[in-house]
Amino acid sequence: MNYSLKPLRIYSYLVILSLPLASGLQAQNDWNTITNNIIHYTNGKVGIGTSSPTDPLHVFEASGGSGTTLRLDAATNMNPNLLFSINGQNAANIRVQESANNQLQFQVGPSLSMAMVINSNTNVGIGTTSPDHLFQIHSSNTPTLAIGKSNTNTNTNGKSKLVFHSGDGTYGNAFAIQFNKNSTDDYLSFIDGGLNEVLTIHNGGDVGIGIAIPEAKLHVEGDALLKGPIWIETNSDPVLTFNNTDDSWQYIQFRANGIRNAWMGISNSNDFTIGKENGGDIALMGSNVGIGTTSPSRKLEVLTIDSWNIPPLRIGSDDGYEPAVDFKSGAGAFSIAVNNGASNAFTIYHNAPSNSMVINNGNIGIGTISPSRRLEVLTTDSWNFPPLRIGSDDGYEPTVD
Repeated sequence: MNYSLKPLRIYSYLVILSLPLASGLQAQNDWNTITNNIIHYTNGKVGIGTSSPTDPLHVFEASGGSGTTLRLDAATNMNPNLLFSINGQNAANIRVQESANNQLQFQVGPSLSMAMVINSNTNVGIGTTSPDHLFQIHSSNTPTLAIGKSNTNTNTNGKSKLVFHSGDGTYGNAFAIQFNKNSTDDYLSFIDGGLNEVLTIHNGGDVGIGIAIPEAKLHVEGDALLKGPIWIETNSDPVLTFNNTDDSWQYIQFRANGIRNAWMGISNSNDFTIGKENGGDIALMGSNVGIGTTSPSRKLEVLTIDSWNIPPLRIGSDDGYEPAVDFKSGAGAFSIAVNNGASNAFTIYHNAPSNSMVINNGNIGIGTISPSRRLEVLTTDSWNFPPLRIGSDDGYEPTVD
């Protein structure tokens, strides 16, 4: 590399080719003082400001001065350099590049390759001569910043930390990323301003949020809010597990605009419940639904292994309305209900309660909700429409016994 100004070259020794002796001084092997006791040469060492130099070049300034300064000055476009050599071969160089806005450059190796620069705006670049940030690393391969010392001993305990400060630089305004290693585990932790490990990533892929030692690929200790679709895929059972260690409810709730509208879960007495709040319906859509069976053959099939006196299905009402079951086809409908207005009579009617048959205290009523006989048929039609017809279409005599 060519330089427009010959650099200052420092060797481990200083060669004195000739030294004129002042008139009247006795010749001696070592000269001691030149120009008002400023420069001394003793036993191969040069001292500036000191008469007892300890190194090949020793610069000292006594108290009361402006501070020790070693100045390299150059004319315009001359770029001052400080070159370090070993046995005459280039090792490193520090120079100021005037054409790059007085950029301070650090070069290394025999060919003095660029290693680091510091711009006049204090940006530092490694692998780049034009850093856009306070500290920027560039490499044609993968830029790597290593903190700590590599060690093949797997039992070594240690930590490496990168701290991000803001404001006054106290830990209350700082976050940190820390690598932790011990004899059994190594993991990366993210630390908040309260010095709490808020997130950890362990060797092997386990991630803990709110817990230092996760027990699964993702272990969250505390509340979690997930926005957006959630996809869970697995090739084994179970897919999703809920486990509560304090013997209380375990449930999922569904909210909209901060209001709970539905939930389902299991109580501490092992009752599974589906709840709906703030209006709306609960609908099961698609294939057949089985209760007490894993192979229903109808849209709803209810089976029980209990004795006959414990029915598998109960339909009731706690709000004063009549419990009922509707059978609907097109515009017509049949309903089976318990009629609260007829002493809880069992009622079957078509389209309207007036077209009903009731069973009340063992009596059957058609056209009446309060039959007084085992079978009572009433009609509001005229006399030529009898309420009961008994006939035969096969030639036999219709009879009543």
